[in-house]
Amino acid sequence: MTPSVASRVVADDTARHAVDRAPTDRAQQQGLSFRRETSAGRTVRKIERPKEFLDLVGACHHFAAQRPLAYTGHGAVSHQGHVQ
Repeated sequence: MTPSVASRVVADDTARHAVDRAPTDRAQQQGLSFRRETSAGRTVRKIERPKEFLDLVGACHHFAAQRPLAYTGHGAVSHQGHVQ
């Protein structure tokens, strides 16, 4: 890239964002291609899916655990706003 082109790219927010984003997009495309087109990639994907599910379950558990508990008056404790 010549200095004049580089200075125009730096001045244009959209162009600068596209240039910054290009390596990430290419790496993601290569990763997806690897996971689809190779036997090793398919094996990696089979491992990633359950891991992603467990990450989601953990995030939901963390969210639910952060809710404050309140005494309902009937010997039971529930999340605030929900009567058991």
